Amino acid sequence: PRVTYLDAMGQEVYNQVKALLTPGSRVMVIEDSAHTYQNTLEMLRLYSGLVTVGDYFIVEDSTDPFFQLSGLPWPGPYGAIVTFLKSPQGESFKSDRKTREKFFLTGNVNGFLLRVQ
Repeated sequence: PRVTYLDAMGQEVYNQVKALLTPGSRVMVIEDSAHTYQNTLEMLRLYSGLVTVGDYFIVEDSTDPFFQLSGLPWPGPYGAIVTFLKSPQGESFKSDRKTREKFFLTGNVNGFLLRVQ
């Protein structure tokens, strides 16, 4: 299949995901789990190596400034994205705000990470 949906916490299925990949597979990852800073950063670090050049790692619900207003833990996914992009592992990605957020309305602020190298 072109798309495989796995519903579980990321750490639990990482080996299963790797086993599904075949040589030449194109891989995009959508991270939509615990929405905490630490969990999101761990998922970025764990799964980023699977994303193929030209494809995306999408981090859902990265509207952290609104987390503060709603009483949710802060920093959350947005803070994890910023930290990840500044890391050596994150140098292979860029936040694609120009094409993915062109209508200025998204729940994934800075969360469309395009693998560029």
